[in-house]
Amino acid sequence: MAGLHIARIARQRRHRRRTQGLTAPRALRWGIALLLALAGIVTALLVIAALTLFGIYTYYARQLPPAERITAAEEEAFLTSVFYDRSGQNVLYEVIDPAGGDRRWVDVDTLPQYFLDATVAIEDSSFYENPGFDLRGMARACGVISPAGSCRAAAPSRSNWCAMCFSARRSAAPSVTSARSRK
Repeated sequence: MAGLHIARIARQRRHRRRTQGLTAPRALRWGIALLLALAGIVTALLVIAALTLFGIYTYYARQLPPAERITAAEEEAFLTSVFYDRSGQNVLYEVIDPAGGDRRWVDVDTLPQYFLDATVAIEDSSFYENPGFDLRGMARACGVISPAGSCRAAAPSRSNWCAMCFSARRSAAPSVTSARSRK
């Protein structure tokens, strides 16, 4: 008799589920399954996109020359061609690039100190006083002290180049100020 009673209860529950539609546990299971499927699809798409981008990168990276060749080509491209006679002492002709001008390698020690000081003064008048960055220049670049909202650089790349090249002369060189800094 207990078996009939259990069968009747099971029939009533099935009938109730059919008439009421989805119940909370079933809807919850379908929702979780749908979210998991969606997360799986998104993850698969992200993996496919990452693999595609990696494939494109490796395809084009293989075609690039090594960095050493690029650097060597840049160094050679900026030099002026000089033709000498057979003794190698007399210059016969010079080929100067019309766009780049006369470009030759020069030793820093052969340049006059006035030229070095002028280069530093043009780029950064407080070069010998600051530690590699100018706080007033940064504030000016951010617009804090900038007159009429003009945009200026705080640490120009040329002054960084000067700092690298002339660091040995930094301690011995006098303070250099430009006409612009007095305004």
